[in-house]
Amino acid sequence: AAPVMGAEDFSYVIEKTPGAMFFLGASHEGSDWRQCCGLHSNRMVLDDSVMARGAAVHAGIAERFLAEGASVAFFARGQEGVDSALKALSGKGMVYGSAVDAADHDAVRSWVREAAGKLGGIDIVINNTSASASVEWTIEAWRQSFEVDLMGAVVMNEAALPWLEESAKA
Repeated sequence: AAPVMGAEDFSYVIEKTPGAMFFLGASHEGSDWRQCCGLHSNRMVLDDSVMARGAAVHAGIAERFLAEGASVAFFARGQEGVDSALKALSGKGMVYGSAVDAADHDAVRSWVREAAGKLGGIDIVINNTSASASVEWTIEAWRQSFEVDLMGAVVMNEAALPWLEESAKA
């Protein structure tokens, strides 16, 4: 089947740069997600039950990188989630995790420097943050979503760029 670009801005990025995007929780269990509205629509379906699946996907990505000998650094909003992931990845390789709010751009920049220092550089960046503005539909929620969803990714990529440019593996 042909790829679905959806309504996400990221779809335009992966036209130019290798990448991947997947939808998680965009439709009710058992329904055809291709018939659902796009994300950030007032008709979108929010299904918190898929959060564990999303965490499992990202844990699987980390485990795969660790199995191939890579080191992994990650951050999450809450310390509880960080601690859980660190425990699950324990003994599988070099892992560094911290609680960081992606809307705090200075904290994101600091985290990137810390991660690069602890792991000896950066070879790949995976962004996955969302403030879910479309849940509340307020101006403040949309501003928060902009700061987290878009600008958080921009800040992280910008902060990581010097290490990515130096990397022979990036």
